[in-house]
Amino acid sequence: MIKKLKIPKFKRKEKKIRIILTIVFIITLIITTSHLVKEINRKEDINLNLALANDSRLEFYRSQFPLRNWDVPTPIIGASGFLVASIEPEGKPKILFDKNRTQRLPIASIAKLMTAVIVLEEYNLNEVIAITEEAFLKDHMRTNVLYPGETYKVKDLLYASLIESSNTAAHALAQRATAPYYQPISANLFVNRMNQKAVTLGMNNTRFINPSGLDPANPRDVAGYSTPDDLLILAEYLLKKPKIWEILSIKEFNLKTNEGSFKYIMSNTNGLLDEPGIIGGKTGQTARARGCLFMVSKNPKSEGYLISIILGSQDRFGETRTLLRTAKEAFHWIKI
Repeated sequence: MIKKLKIPKFKRKEKKIRIILTIVFIITLIITTSHLVKEINRKEDINLNLALANDSRLEFYRSQFPLRNWDVPTPIIGASGFLVASIEPEGKPKILFDKNRTQRLPIASIAKLMTAVIVLEEYNLNEVIAITEEAFLKDHMRTNVLYPGETYKVKDLLYASLIESSNTAAHALAQRATAPYYQPISANLFVNRMNQKAVTLGMNNTRFINPSGLDPANPRDVAGYSTPDDLLILAEYLLKKPKIWEILSIKEFNLKTNEGSFKYIMSNTNGLLDEPGIIGGKTGQTARARGCLFMVSKNPKSEGYLISIILGSQDRFGETRTLLRTAKEAFHWIKI
């Protein structure tokens, strides 16, 4: 019969102490390692974010998109000048197609976009303005519904000038005949502000001669002009003005006088407003300028925009539709 060996008490205590110390050491090691790993991961995340933010290669890759698909031919457009550009939320515009983009051309009622900029930045939208005789004569008397002496809020005249392209509304805004005496100021002062704003924005090949974009009465005088390149600068600036796009996206507007009486249902002149992806745009048409169209639509598969600017066209809606469709088909759209 084998007898069990007796372990002295002090040795058993020593063994327990060693086990306890080992457990404490392991727990301490686990906690320390966990904190160390978290700190390393945190620093790696910070370094990665900094690297991404500062990595010029990432900006280079972004600048290369969208990539051209040369299986799709470049569209043939008869307009005097045009461009289509892609603009990402945090990036510079990339020209996709263009023709005579630096050539000075008449822009007709696209000028009203700069009129809207000055009004939004310098006027109170609830201010009341009277229609002057001079402003009334800027539109055809048979179709003009804004009569001399009538008063409207600035907001309503702004809507009229952008949605139905009312020349009378644009000139009334420029003359600013406000209450209580309704004495107009010179529209030239307003036009000076338009040209000053153009210079500030870097639109160095742009000149406005009136707030509506109408051709000058004297055929020998130079009409207001801009370039597709300059209008792209304006487009970038307008993207920061959500009120303008709110107005330009409206199909119909019930015009009311300052007294609240219903006057007229104004319809948007933009024939492409119902097209998929269209955000809004501004039309223009005069004898000198021919057909003009300034359009903003959504970028395919990204958060940016497609800007289409066409000047001197015999078919502004058809050619703009062609440009936008080809831009979507002729490029690989990838979100970076």
